[in-house]
Amino acid sequence: MNRKLTAWKKNQDFGDIAGGRRRLKCEDNVLQREHTFKAPSPEEEIPILIQENPSRDFYFPISVIEARDYLKTFPLNDVEGVTHIWLKRLKSSDYKLPDRPLAEYIWGSGVYLIVIYPWARNGLLPFGYHRPSAKVLRYYKRWTTDLKENRGTWYLKWTREAVRDFYLTGLLAHEIGHHCDPKRPSPANKKHREETAEQYSLRWMPNGQKLFSIENPV
Repeated sequence: MNRKLTAWKKNQDFGDIAGGRRRLKCEDNVLQREHTFKAPSPEEEIPILIQENPSRDFYFPISVIEARDYLKTFPLNDVEGVTHIWLKRLKSSDYKLPDRPLAEYIWGSGVYLIVIYPWARNGLLPFGYHRPSAKVLRYYKRWTTDLKENRGTWYLKWTREAVRDFYLTGLLAHEIGHHCDPKRPSPANKKHREETAEQYSLRWMPNGQKLFSIENPV
């Protein structure tokens, strides 16, 4: 398999960003992009796999090989055409953003890219100074219910096994839902696209694990 990083080029007009699972909320929050990929040539095997090294305080709960293999468990029509899977390091300053992404789907100019970001080694998912809503806690209930507060900051504590499952059945499945959604991203349909992707990921959760639905939030 060709895992060579495709050529970079400066182009801020590239790509439509279809959101993805957020640390604190489901809404889109487009980050500034400085580089893009070129579309693979017909001779290249896809998806092209890229995995960067995170900083010492973060890690990738899944490998890029595991991400590729998980895509193979979905219907071919749903994942066909994904050109890149990128486990991407964030700048240290980006880790401090209150709504930094954990995953995103970006497409345009022949590129269909799933981006996965790292997780903190301390296993904590912080929510800031406000207790997370019942809706948010219900969503994460499948993976953890260990809600804690320390000096005014709220966070959920995760096991490594739960984080790994979340990256597969929560993040990747959600981004696949964006990939097979034919609607072009726009501010007008952002909420609907997020709901469609979430419902897609729920459909592929193991039986009995569908603990949250956007149609029936708590």
